[in-house]
Amino acid sequence: MQLSIITINRNNEVGLRKTMRSVLSQNWVDFEYIIIDGASTDKSVDVIQEEINTASKSLAAKIQFCSETDTGVFNAMNKGIVKAQGDYLLFLNSGDFLVDNQVLSAVFNEDHNADILSCKCRVTKNSQLIFITTPPINYTFGFFYSNSLAHQATFIKESLFDEYGYYREDLKFMGDWEFFLRTIILGNATTKNMDIIVSDYNVDGISSIDENQEAITNEKQMVYQQSVLRNFLADYKFFESQKKEYKIISWAWNRSLFRWPIKCIYSTIKLIKK
Repeated sequence: MQLSIITINRNNEVGLRKTMRSVLSQNWVDFEYIIIDGASTDKSVDVIQEEINTASKSLAAKIQFCSETDTGVFNAMNKGIVKAQGDYLLFLNSGDFLVDNQVLSAVFNEDHNADILSCKCRVTKNSQLIFITTPPINYTFGFFYSNSLAHQATFIKESLFDEYGYYREDLKFMGDWEFFLRTIILGNATTKNMDIIVSDYNVDGISSIDENQEAITNEKQMVYQQSVLRNFLADYKFFESQKKEYKIISWAWNRSLFRWPIKCIYSTIKLIKK
């Protein structure tokens, strides 16, 4: 099996239905679909059962789900990893959806060997497009210092989780970001960029709320301090400060802010020599 799609959900029956329908409408079906529900108290479980009942027998056989308490987002995602049998894993959480019914066939119309397939993600709010994420040309520490990959549009080889471990469950917001640092930057996992918009992500997610930004920053600092990445951090910050200083000097020079004083000094020296 080429792909395992994992959806985690907690009390989001409307978003869950949208997510499930986008998956079950695909014209490429070499996947299994795993839904991890966090003991929802709304009608989420009913939605899951309804969508299974209305799916074809062949599609319904590809779906497995559980509804039980968990300790957070990454605990739920790890439960999905344990169940997964696919070569690649895609985490498409409730509320996220695949942009059309041909997108998976576009991704898997060729064989892949890379550890991570990075595609594009459409970020929306109230159904309005905000921007489209684009994978970096170069996967550097500098990129991950201020960015990450959209997990809704990133296909991860299952073997990476066997080799490097699962998502850190002590992180509430930045577990996927830390995993990419651990595998790509420290582990040299291979990547492949694909010019395909795979999914739509609504920015109402927990990591998008302004009040969580301080917690997100704190988690990132904790990751830096607990790994070899702390050795990169000081050098990176120094390098960035040097670049900023150079840009300021270059800007001033290009606008002749330094040239006139230098010319005056040079002319004065010439006069003195005479």
